[in-house]
Amino acid sequence: MLLLTETKITTLSSALSSISKLHALGPNTVIVTSADLTDDAAPTSTPHLHLIASQQRADGPSTQFTVSFPKRSGVFTGTGDLFVALLLAHCSETDLRAACERAVATMQAVLQETVESWGAEATWNDDVGVEGGRKSAAFMRAHELRIVASKRFIEAPEVVYRAVDIPNL
Repeated sequence: MLLLTETKITTLSSALSSISKLHALGPNTVIVTSADLTDDAAPTSTPHLHLIASQQRADGPSTQFTVSFPKRSGVFTGTGDLFVALLLAHCSETDLRAACERAVATMQAVLQETVESWGAEATWNDDVGVEGGRKSAAFMRAHELRIVASKRFIEAPEVVYRAVDIPNL
């Protein structure tokens, strides 16, 4: 977002400002994924990330909402690609709010499946993982999302984290 809107997203206010700038450029729907907000008022001590979505409609009310979910430690390969594929698939079946909730639910389940499959080759230390300044193939392979093993979560996501409307500021 920094490159597109020249605004660094650190708070909900800065995210909404960036979203507004993008809407002004033409897109009716803008989704910010994995925003790490400093004004996070999550009720637990667990660090959270936030999906922030905004949809402008000519034929009805505009919508803005967030979906907050626990932040996971680790290096994952392919999360953006999977999220977009899930979101597009779910949007063909339901509205944006439910599609985002389902996509987040699936992502959380796939990441959990991936973490549970990690072995010693996924451990990052000074002896493992870097070859000539690059991450080793074994390290990267260990961090690829376990999509096939997560088939059941993709087909029937269990929504745990719900969308919350953003009040008009």
